[in-house]
Amino acid sequence: MPPRRSSRSVSNQKSNTQPSLEAPAEHPASVPASAKNPRSSNLTSSAKSSASSRKAQSHSSHKNVNVSADMMVAAAAAGAPIDVVPATATGNGGDTSGTPALNERKHSSARKRARDNDAPPGARNQKSQKSTSRPPTDDDDENVGANADAVDIVAHAAARAAGNAAMPGVSLRRLADDPLMSLAAERWAVGEASSSASIARDDELVRDVYHRELVGGGPKNMPTPSRRRRSVLDATRYLEAFLQPTLPTETDAVVSDEHVLSIAALVCEKRHSGVPVWAWVHANEADGEKRLDVFFSAAIALTARISELAAVERDALLAFLGVVFTSLEQPFVRVRALKLVSISAWHLMSESRRELELALNPKLERAWKKLLAREAKEKMDTTSLPNDVKFLAGVLDSFEVELNAAADDAATATTTPAVPGAHAAAVCARYLELLMCLYNQLATRRYVRTLVDDRGIAARLALHPLAASTNGSPLTCASLFAKMRLAFEPLSAFEVDDHTYQPLSIDEVRRRHDASILQMQALIHARKPLYAPLDTTLCFESVKHVTGQGVLRAHLRELSAERLKMLTCTSLRIVSSTAFASSTPPSFCDERTFHEECMVRRYARPQDAVEAINLMPLFPTEVELFDAANFAEDESDGTAADDEGTGVLVASNADVALPLPLPRLSLQYLTLKDYLTRCFHLHRLESTYEIKGDVVDTARRLGMPSYRSDRNGSSSCAFFPGWSRMALPLRDTPKLVDIGAPRLGEAKPSLVLLEVKVSFDRREYSPQMMADWDDIRPNEAMFMLTVDASGDANLQRHGGVRHVRGGEVLMVFDAEGNPLPNFRHVAQTSQSEYFQRHRPRKNDSNDAGVRMSTEGIMGASMLRGAPGESGPSGRERTFAIAMDAARYHADMKAMEAANSANPYLGFNVLLRRSPEANNFKSVLECVRDVLNEDQLQLSAAAAPPDQLAPAEMEADASVPAIRAVGGSGLPEWLEDVFLGYGSPDAAHPDVLAEEASSYELDFGDTFVDAEHVKESFPEAVSVEFVGADGAVWKNPAPPFRCQFDRMSDDDQSTAVRVMPSAGSPATNASLRFSPAQVNAIRLGCMRGLSLVVGPPGTGKTDVAVQILSLLHRNFPRERVLIVTHSNAALNDIFQKLFVKDTIAQRYLLRLGAGERSLGVSEDFSNTGRVDATLQRRLELLGEVERLALAMGMSEDDAKDAAYTCESAARFHLLHVSRSFEQYAKEAEGQKTLPSSFPFASFLSGAAELPKDLEEARACYEHHVKTLFDELEEYRPFEVLPTHGKRLSYLLVHQSKVVAMTTTHAALKRKDFLASGWQYDTLVMEESAQVTEIDALIPMMLQRSTGAGSGGNAPQSRLKRIVLIGDHNQLPPVVQNHVLSSYSNLEVSLFARLVRLGVPHVTLDLQGRSRETLCDLYAWRYGTSPGLRTLDTCKACEDEKSTPPSSGSMRSTYDLANAGFAHDYQFIDVSEETMGGEESCPRPHYVQNLVEAEYVVATYMYMRMIGYPRESIVLLTTYVGQRDLLEDVVARRCAQHPLFGRPRAISTVDRFQGQQSDFVLVSLVRTKSVGYVRDVRRLVVALSRARLGLYVFGKFDLFRDVAEWKPAMDKFNTRPSKLALIPTEKVSEMSRRMCQPIPRPFFVEHVNALAELVTNSCAKLVGGGDDADKE
Repeated sequence: MPPRRSSRSVSNQKSNTQPSLEAPAEHPASVPASAKNPRSSNLTSSAKSSASSRKAQSHSSHKNVNVSADMMVAAAAAGAPIDVVPATATGNGGDTSGTPALNERKHSSARKRARDNDAPPGARNQKSQKSTSRPPTDDDDENVGANADAVDIVAHAAARAAGNAAMPGVSLRRLADDPLMSLAAERWAVGEASSSASIARDDELVRDVYHRELVGGGPKNMPTPSRRRRSVLDATRYLEAFLQPTLPTETDAVVSDEHVLSIAALVCEKRHSGVPVWAWVHANEADGEKRLDVFFSAAIALTARISELAAVERDALLAFLGVVFTSLEQPFVRVRALKLVSISAWHLMSESRRELELALNPKLERAWKKLLAREAKEKMDTTSLPNDVKFLAGVLDSFEVELNAAADDAATATTTPAVPGAHAAAVCARYLELLMCLYNQLATRRYVRTLVDDRGIAARLALHPLAASTNGSPLTCASLFAKMRLAFEPLSAFEVDDHTYQPLSIDEVRRRHDASILQMQALIHARKPLYAPLDTTLCFESVKHVTGQGVLRAHLRELSAERLKMLTCTSLRIVSSTAFASSTPPSFCDERTFHEECMVRRYARPQDAVEAINLMPLFPTEVELFDAANFAEDESDGTAADDEGTGVLVASNADVALPLPLPRLSLQYLTLKDYLTRCFHLHRLESTYEIKGDVVDTARRLGMPSYRSDRNGSSSCAFFPGWSRMALPLRDTPKLVDIGAPRLGEAKPSLVLLEVKVSFDRREYSPQMMADWDDIRPNEAMFMLTVDASGDANLQRHGGVRHVRGGEVLMVFDAEGNPLPNFRHVAQTSQSEYFQRHRPRKNDSNDAGVRMSTEGIMGASMLRGAPGESGPSGRERTFAIAMDAARYHADMKAMEAANSANPYLGFNVLLRRSPEANNFKSVLECVRDVLNEDQLQLSAAAAPPDQLAPAEMEADASVPAIRAVGGSGLPEWLEDVFLGYGSPDAAHPDVLAEEASSYELDFGDTFVDAEHVKESFPEAVSVEFVGADGAVWKNPAPPFRCQFDRMSDDDQSTAVRVMPSAGSPATNASLRFSPAQVNAIRLGCMRGLSLVVGPPGTGKTDVAVQILSLLHRNFPRERVLIVTHSNAALNDIFQKLFVKDTIAQRYLLRLGAGERSLGVSEDFSNTGRVDATLQRRLELLGEVERLALAMGMSEDDAKDAAYTCESAARFHLLHVSRSFEQYAKEAEGQKTLPSSFPFASFLSGAAELPKDLEEARACYEHHVKTLFDELEEYRPFEVLPTHGKRLSYLLVHQSKVVAMTTTHAALKRKDFLASGWQYDTLVMEESAQVTEIDALIPMMLQRSTGAGSGGNAPQSRLKRIVLIGDHNQLPPVVQNHVLSSYSNLEVSLFARLVRLGVPHVTLDLQGRSRETLCDLYAWRYGTSPGLRTLDTCKACEDEKSTPPSSGSMRSTYDLANAGFAHDYQFIDVSEETMGGEESCPRPHYVQNLVEAEYVVATYMYMRMIGYPRESIVLLTTYVGQRDLLEDVVARRCAQHPLFGRPRAISTVDRFQGQQSDFVLVSLVRTKSVGYVRDVRRLVVALSRARLGLYVFGKFDLFRDVAEWKPAMDKFNTRPSKLALIPTEKVSEMSRRMCQPIPRPFFVEHVNALAELVTNSCAKLVGGGDDADKE
């Protein structure tokens, strides 16, 4: 071994010693008391001096450690997965005294919103300082200031695959101070090209680092390090640059355990941090996979003796195996992992069970014989099996040992907090997590489950002493194990055939189960002597009776232990005969109990997850809200940390490292039922978490109640010291006024009606608040709370919430007992006795109820009372709430069993939620309905086994080429790809089109000219233009129709024949689409699944609009559904469709409330379209009358002809068409047309008279016949009697393009199905911003029709699905961090399909931003081909070049930004330069007053020099700062004639998908980067501006963020002070981007800018100069 190279230590050691690895301050053992608690003591003067020197050094080159800047950059580029907060010395940096611009006022409005919005009156006078009662955040440790080593690592960003995630970043300055970086610089040269030749293997160093930084212990008994040390270690590229290169390449080489476990731990760290997990394999190209083979072999060998490792090491190794088996999309992982779970593992299964399985499946038997033949050829026997074969058995052996250890120490497990490796029970939970990973994928499930069953693992788990220990708050090791067991159980019996991959209906599963019971009875009867007396008892029991556990147990106890074992192991072959008497028999039960449990579990009635979901209450209770297993991150401080104030949560470091009993979304699913079940539970948990936040927040605002007698003196009522806008204390005790009898076949009541009374009698209850409550809609979800801690400390942690129950509002009455306007139709139509007593007043509008009953499909707004009608009376309201009947039934049973009080009579608070966040029940019901429909279709689609697709049974096979179709409701061509199986391109349009040798597509107005066509198909073999006569088209002109001819079956190349379009003339093309855009448009019009990745500004919306236009042009009888996540994006598409005018307006329909903000002259809502149709009908009938008069009919006859659509059709048939036919007959064969053209007078002035018969026929078709064709479409509106039927007809029959949001699709799915609506194409914009289930629901808004390829089940009518999005921008918003990172809920369907390798088109030409602005974020989209900029968005490079013509788009980008020296800048607003410091008036509501003033002053400056306000947007990363900006603008600009309000003031997240000419961004943070570190959020923030981007923030803080490094390098080339040229005006601007910049005025302080604006304003107002007014 070569000698160790010397290094320099950051501690004061000698230069010839090894660099110090003593734990820095992040280690709990070495953190000073003052650092652990920033409020505990003041810092000494020496500490302050140390902090000052450290702060000064942070701006230097860090010469005290041997770490170069290049090394730091390399560490960051490698995905350094930590988030170290830079230290900030305390001081008066935030003091704004002496600053006139800042002391002019204190922004009372925004501070008041932040401080006492919905807060108790006693809290209003508090200063905007951190409250000691709030949960600690990552900012608290920052307040220590002087002790830089005491700061915490900020929590992770959510997990994301393939390097597209936001990697938890690194503060490079702080990282440089860490001893590990010094060691890295000495030993593995971080940042340099490493190779095995230059890095020496050093097992001693590996062992030392392993014990000091990863697990603790070791020869020196090191303390257990925090997990953040693992993050720092990963940031040094220890795995890529040292551990991987020093792995040997020889297969028989020895690798130390510490080496293997270090790699395993760091791989898990990468998974938890959301960075690429397996990039290290090829970090060094030479022999990368050979080294991986050696590592895998060593890891598998270590697994065989896993019981010898420490608990934390066992946990880490098992977690690594879980990562391996969930990374099967990586080929080099898949080929190695699947060997471990192949059929060869059955060598270690009992021979009797193996023979049974092989006999049941002949294909398995052939595969087994083939395996034995190969092993015989290799001279392998059962005594010399390799570790790969023994892997599964070894894991199960060690699991059994762990179960016994957990049982032996069960008492400790119930009190030990759930921490990885803290107890044997926690390690057992990790084993269960690994088994769940194996069970959740078909490729790993098929052989594993049988082996696990043979070992009786399920029986061991059920009999374990900790099996019922599900209670525990905070989460303990025992409760974690028990919950993991409950989560694991359903997977074993999931309804799928492990070997044919055929999904099974629950009916089929139960049929097979009943058959197995009959077989058992027949076997016992056939062997009477052995199993007497069961042959006379059990054999004659009914199948249904046997399935009861008590019955079967009673019969089995009639057998002796020996005979029971014989029955279980030998005759029925349920478990191995050695399952109990193995090397580790269960220590917690005897052999008889074990075998009895195996029998009972084998023949227990299969449970259906769908049945359980159908019975499950959808409203959460306090038990679910505060379940520690669901919301593990809350346990560290009592509440979740919402770092950005908008919903992305920060969790403690250990949360995502724990195995949790939660479903996980993955790349592959067993069946659609598996997919839907996971989605249902995860969305239920997510909605529960959101409700929990509202409940706890409201309870804390209200405070603890006091009790007084009510007005009648009969009972006590709660009085709260605080108040909340979204909650009302109850005036009286609630009453259960109606409990309906259960429906047939149900046990729960049909109705549970609770009456509650509230009063708006407090001065805080404003008229607007009362109006908001009066605007509540029928069936809106509301919650009843009991808030009363009564000294219970556990309740006080959650605001004193004792009980929570949910329900839906059925009725609201005013003080006089009259229904509120929104509820009058309920009182009119309800037959309930309770509602009969509250009939509406006489002057209620009678037609309101009729109209309300017909609006279900369209979701029209609720109707108010008649015009001029008085509103609700009084300040008292009575709510009739239908409580969750399933929950009430369960509560009554629990109340009776415990003899407790009725919780429904103790409620004291009525809570409502924001309507935007309160649609959870509709979404859950929608998913539940889809689940039930899937089961019905699956039952109908059940096919005989001989019709199943063959499955490859080779030992090393991964997944079947094609799964058997189960009638899922998805298109048949999509199902395999959707579930993650088969070839990734199986649903690609080009692949599906291979059935035909050629296909045609009319491109309409897609192409500008012939040259554009040639440019658009660069990969085509040839592009030839052919005229209508088949000859060469010499002067081609659009519109074009293209025919694509495949050259041969083996050759994928195509030839393009361009012909004249046969359709109606197209308008001139307004855009010159790029080749990538044309390819996306072409694929979008073909059958199949098309994915379009659209970086910012690349025209995603234009592509979507063109696809919609061409679909209608090519398939005019088909219907298209367009869906987006937001109303803004949907309206943008609709506006462009309206302007493009290629689809008749009568075919367009916009559903949902967002139509009000559509911004076009026409009304495209359901009601608006009906009204427009009726008006258009009258206009066309007027034209018919005019035509009749022009044809010589009398006035009376003309009116009769135009009386109705039917009379017009008769007039056309008998008169118009006959007249033209007679005219055509006369003109046929003549050189000149007859002069008697029957429509000459009618068309006078509207069209030229025809010159030949062909023109005459075209004139008739275009101007006359189309009139009657359109009228024929309106004919049903004459005969439909009601408004509701017209609305339904409009959707189902007339509309061709229907637009809605994903939320509306979920809310109204049941109505769509009931209407019978059908559609052929789904186009989804913003598909990367919606969750998996939100993307699935729009695919299933219609009932399946026809039959599939097998003729067994109805299939979806969908022919095309087009998903458009950008997975490099923000993902779906998931508030719960655990669900986001552990359960992968934030991964969209779009991102999953991209990760699966589904082919996609990436738009590569952006036309939004200047080229210089695009460079700030283009690096995120690679370099091949990379994100390029349109020529029209580029400035001329040579100032001598001719300027573009004035008014052209090119001239806009060629001109520099008037008044600014640069088109983009990062303006430093730090404490040192400006006094800007973040503040937190309330938790997670972050503001920065100086930044807000600076941004608004810059906006005012821009307005002063002539920029229109519509071109400027103010963005920020925090809601608190947005409110502060709103306040500053309202006070300084809104009412001023020179300034006004900017176009928008918004958060970055809310502004995604929009753009503006100029964007001013406020980053707010000065202490820690926070969630802004997410690189996807950075892309959104930097890509919103077209011409100018000016970012305000603390430059030193963000400069050191690794994820921001490429962008900050570009910002660093510009001054950090705002550079202005005040002499320039927008109206007079002539300076070009290529010309030298005049000497700028640098703004030293915000006061200087304020003074500049003030002086300029005075000159404009006083001097009479023209200002740019609106």
